[in-house]
Amino acid sequence: MPLCVAPCVPLNFFGGPGSVTAEQLAYIQYTDLSSTRSTQSDLYFNLSTTVPVPFLPDAIGIAAGVERRTSKYTDNPSPEAIDGTTAGLTSMPSNGSVAAKEVFVELDIPLAKDLPFMQELGLNLAGRISDYGDLGKSTNGKIGATYHPIKDLLLRSAFSTSFRAPNTGELFLGNAGSYPGLTDPCAAPEAGSVTETNCDADGVAPYTQLTSQFYAPFTGNKNLKSETSHSLTAGFVFSPSAINGFDMSVDYFRIKLDNFITPPGAQFILDQCYKTPGRAGCEFITRNSQQQLLSVLNAFQNLPSQDTSGIDFSVNYILPTKSIEALASLGKFKLAGNATFLSSYAQTVLGSDGVTLTRTGYVGTLALPRWKINPSLQWSNGPFSGSVNTRIIWGTFESCDDGITPSLSELGLCSDPTHRDVDGNLSPRNRVKYAFKTDMQMGYVYKPAKASITLGLENAFDRDPPISYSSSNSFESSYWVPGRLPYISLKKDF
Repeated sequence: MPLCVAPCVPLNFFGGPGSVTAEQLAYIQYTDLSSTRSTQSDLYFNLSTTVPVPFLPDAIGIAAGVERRTSKYTDNPSPEAIDGTTAGLTSMPSNGSVAAKEVFVELDIPLAKDLPFMQELGLNLAGRISDYGDLGKSTNGKIGATYHPIKDLLLRSAFSTSFRAPNTGELFLGNAGSYPGLTDPCAAPEAGSVTETNCDADGVAPYTQLTSQFYAPFTGNKNLKSETSHSLTAGFVFSPSAINGFDMSVDYFRIKLDNFITPPGAQFILDQCYKTPGRAGCEFITRNSQQQLLSVLNAFQNLPSQDTSGIDFSVNYILPTKSIEALASLGKFKLAGNATFLSSYAQTVLGSDGVTLTRTGYVGTLALPRWKINPSLQWSNGPFSGSVNTRIIWGTFESCDDGITPSLSELGLCSDPTHRDVDGNLSPRNRVKYAFKTDMQMGYVYKPAKASITLGLENAFDRDPPISYSSSNSFESSYWVPGRLPYISLKKDF
């Protein structure tokens, strides 16, 4: 049966200028009537003071406060976006609110000062009580300490707990359309693998996956629980008096997040259902009558825990130009560098059989590089300033399992085609080349007019992000868009 019969007139998108009539445009176009409203009301009272204590070297610092906060969010898409009759993604209405009451107190206590091998010793204590109504109540605290054994060295550490209630979007978001690239594990499972066993149990036979994109809408979840966390930091700052203008710091961190809230991702849901013994998330997967993948509901969920650890590095050095008469007129130069080494990242997921499984091996994925390094050179001279900043990403890999025939492995595009995941499933992966880009900036401040101008060039050396076979547009979105970007910025204060 023809799709278009009189008085319908077919529309030819490739017919050239003049081939599309006004009547055809009027039929396919529509006026989008949608509204979004987000409001937050905040009533708070804070105070801070110091209290002298005779037996302590300095006064105790005290801060305290109370707060009542309400957040509301409403989104009403157009009828066309709701029923999916547009060329865009479908979207459903969202509506909800979250209210909170909190009280906090913080103490900064100097314990010792100007003693042998104890230039300074301080203790920091903090506590907060949070009440989010049906979302839960929580009491959290922090204990931290700083210790100067000598003038040049500061040792510091802190342990804290925290609480975060789900926000309005995580709770009340209506289905927001998305069509990510997905690989159905059941399309071509490895013989004898956990995947093959799980697919057979669901009656899903191997098949040829003809498309790489599937409907996987994001949606809120009114049954979410609040997140809680424990964090530990420990490190030092070294500022040698023998090298004026130099300091460096190293800090270890570990953050354990329980009931962490996230849309786990459609591919994660597929992999948890079919690639692991626990088989979590299978209820979010829909298949057609031939048992081929149709859609995945990517709802916000509470995953049991997330554990992250790493080391932050920082180095700063102000060049001694002012102390050298011949260089004093050149201004102030500062070399700076910051880096983060991600040593571990583990998620714990709960299987449908009630068995908790710890998943590891996430460090080094495109979203979680092993190293992020940011060196820079900064300059200032009176009203003039400039900087050169470089961003380096190093130590990443990507999955080669794209579900397409021939596969990336078969095309020879995987550096590690025999890699297996923690459950023993074949999971080819490819090492992604390190990447860096350099941004330059010059500025001038005209103080009498309270005005400034900034000229800049992003990606000055035109470095492309590394090619990623698993990402849209052939590069990972968390890197940068290829090409240089010059810009000018004018600022005026009144």
